[in-house]
Amino acid sequence: MMNLCVLRKSVKMFWFLCVFIFTQLLANEPLFPVKDPIFISLGNKCWTAQALELYKLRECTFPFDWLFTLDDEGLNRVFDEDFAYFTDKDSFSPNDYHPVAIENTRYGMIFTHDWPFPDIQLTEERYYQHLEAVKVKYQRRIERFRKLRDYKGKVFFFRTFSTYSDIIGEYGWNREKVKKMKACLDRYFPNLDFTLVILSCSDPDISEIGEVEGVIEFKIKELYIQENYFNMFMELLNFREP
Repeated sequence: MMNLCVLRKSVKMFWFLCVFIFTQLLANEPLFPVKDPIFISLGNKCWTAQALELYKLRECTFPFDWLFTLDDEGLNRVFDEDFAYFTDKDSFSPNDYHPVAIENTRYGMIFTHDWPFPDIQLTEERYYQHLEAVKVKYQRRIERFRKLRDYKGKVFFFRTFSTYSDIIGEYGWNREKVKKMKACLDRYFPNLDFTLVILSCSDPDISEIGEVEGVIEFKIKELYIQENYFNMFMELLNFREP
């Protein structure tokens, strides 16, 4: 019995050590990027962050790079509430998508890339250790995102929208979503020089979102293939305000 107790304590200490090392490694990441322009992903998946990383346009991590943020209204609430419940443990629950994924149910965001342990067994104790590691990591990324309010250069925010050919309306539902999201970003960053870049699948049967001030739309075939982003990035690096 004594040996079993010692073993359990040793395992527990090992997991706490894993979390400690995991969070300390994050501290070496630069607090704020120095490139101009800055390219930042707002989701809704990690494809854009992967493409930015491939072409060395991503200098550090922001809150939404590696999350599933399929809930557009949830993303808007993050801005309107200034991340108030982003790392609140009462807003989290385990998610069925992946054995170790957790979900912020208030914002509809799934954390799928944040598990610091070498296997995938999710016990209650590990779940709360996981939440603590997530909180430490994302507080730093949130702080970095807030500091954009004082940034004097140009920022491009990227948001992937789902588009379906059977949506009816002038431009389908995406046009209204774009206007709401742009308004939320304007409120959050009243003095920031930014452009909202909307990414959608290149389907000729789907109407474009149309002209919205401060918004550019790119249609990209197979959004999950990072090489398909190259031409867009080159165009944006040479972007000039009309």
